[in-house]
Amino acid sequence: MRVLHVHRPGPPGEAEALLLTLTAAQATLGLEPAIAMPHAQELAGSMVRFTSVFAAAGIEVIGLPQAGELDPRPALGLDEVCRRLRPDIVHTHGAVADLVAAAAAALRAVPVASSLTAEDAASAADSLVRAARALGSARHGFIAACSADAAQLQQRHGVPLERISLVPPATPGLDSLAPSPESLRAEWGALAGDFLIGGFGPSHSARGLSILLEAFSMLPCADAAEAPPRLVLLTMDQPPPSLQKAAAELGGRAHLTRLRDDPQHAAGALDLVVIPSLARDPGVCCLAAMSAARPVVATKIGPPADLVAHAVTGLLASAPSAAALAEAMAVCAQDRARAREMGRLGRLRAESYFTPERVARETLDAYRRIIRGESLASV
Repeated sequence: MRVLHVHRPGPPGEAEALLLTLTAAQATLGLEPAIAMPHAQELAGSMVRFTSVFAAAGIEVIGLPQAGELDPRPALGLDEVCRRLRPDIVHTHGAVADLVAAAAAALRAVPVASSLTAEDAASAADSLVRAARALGSARHGFIAACSADAAQLQQRHGVPLERISLVPPATPGLDSLAPSPESLRAEWGALAGDFLIGGFGPSHSARGLSILLEAFSMLPCADAAEAPPRLVLLTMDQPPPSLQKAAAELGGRAHLTRLRDDPQHAAGALDLVVIPSLARDPGVCCLAAMSAARPVVATKIGPPADLVAHAVTGLLASAPSAAALAEAMAVCAQDRARAREMGRLGRLRAESYFTPERVARETLDAYRRIIRGESLASV
């Protein structure tokens, strides 16, 4: 089966790592994956990196330059790619890629599978309607990474349940050239014995990290025999002045830094990973922590509700509030042996279930059902 993935590149180390994991696993199953990437001119440098990384895994990457959202070249270029590769199915990733691929695939009568989060769907409702009209509901299916995303697609955008397949993501592999946990802890100013609590911030809003800062300020004092907890906030962009000021008010107990690499590398240098409801890419961060044997504190909103086994691999806060997060964080900070055990069990859970092989098999099952026009509800 020939599969053409369509993905618009963003910051390296997130969605690209998951896509590389999926396509490499698909190749081991005998599929023939290729990737088309519509991209803005300013991301040309990133395209060189992505192309080399995927080429090393034997996966072809086709760049489709794009001057703006209304630029017709990506759709025309993708139509030519479909003509050349003759894929059995097009698998789109993200809202922009979905719009471009659906238009091109419709011209070639190629079925489409769309991996969309609820956030993607919220910004691409019009494209979803156009895609459904162009392809017909039986030729277009959606692959959701968590039950919350599936519910949003169904309830907010009217996607029928039989057109949605729930396929939790796989844990991507680690880059052997990444910095060691010890070097990261030293860079963050951590001392020996410090209990490091970390959170990953979205690139478009500091609100999630502000909630985490507030929760951290509520933690009770540590036992005299143990070093007090310290907080590391990792952001995609330069943190806003308001966030820097709030961190400074904690008297050096909070450190702000930009995330330079995959979240899994950073998670390995932490003792506890906290994922507020507004965290950046919460599913990726959650799996990064679990695969690094780190406990997770999260809310019951979004992917963590499916990924974290409450009180086994981490704690799900009773509410998406600073007070509820602080209560769960305190449990881990005060019983560090229990926190380490939850991290160990989290790694076992990630290694036994959230595997590339399982994702590739379930995704292939969804492809076959979409191609045959069958219901995805039982996938």
